[in-house]
Parts: sequence; C-alpha cells; structure tokens
Amino acid sequence: MTGGTTSDWRCAATLLRVYIALRVRGLHRVLVATNATPLGAPSPDDDRIEAARRIARAVERTAALLPLRARCIEQSIAMLVLCRRRGIPCRLQIGARPLPFAAHAWVEVDGVAVNGDTELLTGFAPFPEPER
Repeated sequence: MTGGTTSDWRCAATLLRVYIALRVRGLHRVLVATNATPLGAPSPDDDRIEAARRIARAVERTAALLPLRARCIEQSIAMLVLCRRRGIPCRLQIGARPLPFAAHAWVEVDGVAVNGDTELLTGFAPFPEPER
C-alpha cells in the first residue's frame, strides 16, 4: 500500500506481536507498554479520524488473512500501536453489555469509535482505564 497508509506486512507483524504478548505477558502489562509508546510525528495534512479508519481497515483485512484468530482485543491493540506510530492520539476502550452478555474492544480517536461496526457498540459500557 502507498500514500501514507499502513502496509499489510506491518499490520501482520504488529498483530503477531500483540497476539504473543497477550498470551505471555497478559493484558495489563501489554496495555501499560502500549500506552507508554511515544507518539510519532503526525502528518500535517491527515484527518486523524480518517487516518485511523484507514489503519483499522488495514488491520481488519490483515487479521482475516492470518492463520491465527485475532479477536477484537488483538486487533484494537495492534491498531492502537500503529496509530500511535503515525502520531494519532487514540484510546483503547474495553467494555461489556449485560444482556446478552458480551465484551468488546475498540479504539476511539477524539471520542469517535474508528474500528469495527460502530452500531455493534450500542449498549456497551466502557470499563475504567486500568491503573498504570
């Protein structure tokens, strides 16, 4: 891919690192490390929300091709890493809905959900951010 988008190989490498890190280090340590990643230099002409959505589409497309099952948590953390490298400040949200019970992870930029089906988020209450 060109034009400032995230390459499929970079998405695949990031998804694999996140997948392994979650199983070896656990969610809390992965989130602490991810949130400590410094922001890269932002592209001055990029709309942050649209740039994050392009990254989300690249991550989703790549996740569908990998032999492992990258769920919403792996995809959202990978997206968070890739967005931060591109200088896009974003926030991982993890939430649940009571009935029928379901948990979900997504990424927000300026308070807007940018990955996955935003209609799916109806009824999900975000958990508070973990202590660092």
